[in-house]
Amino acid sequence: MSEIILIASGKGGTGKTAVTAALACVLAGEGKKVAAVDCDFGLRNLDIALGLAENVVFDIGDVLSGRVELERALLAHPDFPGLYLLPSTAVSGEKFGEEEFGQMADRLREEFDVVLLDAPAGIGSGLRFIAPEAQRAFIVTTPDTPCLRDSAAAVGVLEELGLSDIRLILNRVDKRRLKKGSSWTVDGSMDELGLRLFGIVREDRAVADAFSAGVPLLAVKSKAGPDIAVIAGRLCGKRVSNESFYGYF
Repeated sequence: MSEIILIASGKGGTGKTAVTAALACVLAGEGKKVAAVDCDFGLRNLDIALGLAENVVFDIGDVLSGRVELERALLAHPDFPGLYLLPSTAVSGEKFGEEEFGQMADRLREEFDVVLLDAPAGIGSGLRFIAPEAQRAFIVTTPDTPCLRDSAAAVGVLEELGLSDIRLILNRVDKRRLKKGSSWTVDGSMDELGLRLFGIVREDRAVADAFSAGVPLLAVKSKAGPDIAVIAGRLCGKRVSNESFYGYF
């Protein structure tokens, strides 16, 4: 059954786009037909995270404005069969209608097993524009207090919009830093946001290095890649023990 998943964050800098890209690659490797859709209008980066920045010809703006058919704008990934990217527009301030976005989402739902919507950071109109098309959402947050506070605001917006299946992905978790007198805990984050945990991704310099080089995270050796593979496994219905979440601490 096809599913549209919103991947959101309360603020920038959480690694949301890197998580989206890696998750899309792993799901494609699991045999899913995946559409990764960059919904950060005017600030596109998902194409870089997937190593496709030089391949972009058309974008979501062309589709929503009717200039180009959806099939022409979708980019097939050369290294991950079954993975397609719909890049965001690089034009800041371009306006699109909710009806057109909904029609596009319906077509994606018909063609793909999983559609990942990489939402704009924060709780602005961009999030409210795309969220109604999703069946579930992941909130990507880091352990720091400001990020958790902003994530709580994002959860509130999604709940107002009628999304009830919202899960937590803790990203950039560094157990060495946490051992130095930090009061942060996994359970505390879950309690603060009122969300069930779906996965933990460790702090990993390889993520920034891959992003800077414009290559997919799964193309380089990393610690974060296997963590995201666990998340993808759960999405595919595989059983994951609690040790996979809490074994870092």
